[in-house]
Amino acid sequence: RQATLLDIQAIKDDIDNSVVKSEIVGMITKFELKKDRETKNNEFVIIQDLDSFKFKAMVPQEDAISLGKDQKAYITIAGGSGNYDGLVSSKAKTAIVDPSSGSSTPKVEITIQILNEDNSFVSGFDADATIETGIVENTLSLNNEAIKKDADGNYFVYLVESNNKAKKTIVTIGLSDGYKTQIISGLELMDRVVSNPPMELSDGSDLKIQ
Repeated sequence: RQATLLDIQAIKDDIDNSVVKSEIVGMITKFELKKDRETKNNEFVIIQDLDSFKFKAMVPQEDAISLGKDQKAYITIAGGSGNYDGLVSSKAKTAIVDPSSGSSTPKVEITIQILNEDNSFVSGFDADATIETGIVENTLSLNNEAIKKDADGNYFVYLVESNNKAKKTIVTIGLSDGYKTQIISGLELMDRVVSNPPMELSDGSDLKIQ
């Protein structure tokens, strides 16, 4: 009888040890496992935590460098009208290149914890996020189209000289929001700058002022 009880307990232990329990309560959105079949390394179960939404995106290397944990983020849902607050919760330790994207730029996955989601959120929706990497006030800035980069890696703009000729001027840039970029040095407040110089423009070129 004792041996039988031990066998039953061993069977119960085997059952308990074979059950995988999720740490979250949610909805299973992907289930690739099949009964009586050996699993492969790339087969897994996805459980969506519907009580806490997160935004995930692949960010190009040049942008990912300036991102870090707990930076403020602002999220908009595609087609929606609301704005939502978030915080960067993680940044992947490895970068990958996606051949299907047609780009050779390494990208890093970031995760943003959304702080004030509402009933508008549905798991799998497309969304956009703006991440606040810094704030500067009373600073000189230019539209990104005015700033170019030469073969030596220097950022420059074309100043409009008094004789209406273009003058290539090296500048030091700072923060950017994707549309405007801070100019730390190289320009003065009243300098005139070519707003969107064509490719053929060069130092000393004649300018037609309109």
